[in-house]
Amino acid sequence: MILKNGLILDRSLKFSNADLSIRGGIIEAVGTGLCAEQDKVVDCTGLFVLPGFIDTHLHGANGVDFCDVGKEFDAALIYEAKNGITALCPTTKAASAEDTVKCIDHIVSEKSRNIKGAKICGIHLEG
Repeated sequence: MILKNGLILDRSLKFSNADLSIRGGIIEAVGTGLCAEQDKVVDCTGLFVLPGFIDTHLHGANGVDFCDVGKEFDAALIYEAKNGITALCPTTKAASAEDTVKCIDHIVSEKSRNIKGAKICGIHLEG
């Protein structure tokens, strides 16, 4: 895939117009005038091209509370990915030790499901 004419954040933390070539989920090249040998070209004129963000403190999203041990995380993780968050740390809330352990166990269980969307990369313990 080639992302054409995007505003790409470079190593000097400045935005410049460039193309980005991605193959197999890995950035292959950054530059101008990259050839479109890949099957997909996306015109990113006027759009910012940034890496996915990591949210290290999130109690839930899209109707999902990460401490609700009866609820699957699918809706929250898909929602977050659609909004630029590629990884997150579900955050517990102030609760008894027993409830906190239940919440942690549930987060670990949901991580093992390999849900589409943002990836669970840790747990933020609060309280």
